[in-house]
Amino acid sequence: MIADPGRLYTRAQTAAILGLRRANTLTDWIRAGYGPPSVRIGGRRMYRGDDLLIWVSGQTERPRRTDGPGKQK
Repeated sequence: MIADPGRLYTRAQTAAILGLRRANTLTDWIRAGYGPPSVRIGGRRMYRGDDLLIWVSGQTERPRRTDGPGKQK
């Protein structure tokens, strides 16, 4: 599933978008100071689609090679 930038998502929908097995993982992340930004609306935590896209793009990691060209084994 891909996030629509103009839409708000529930915790369960956000977990599905991110491929998480449990929606509670998002709650754990909030407590740890990690995860995508969220907003509280009427007591419910919601996630904006544009924030999800930005957060996911910031999670990109480059592969690390230890035996590539120029490296000694």
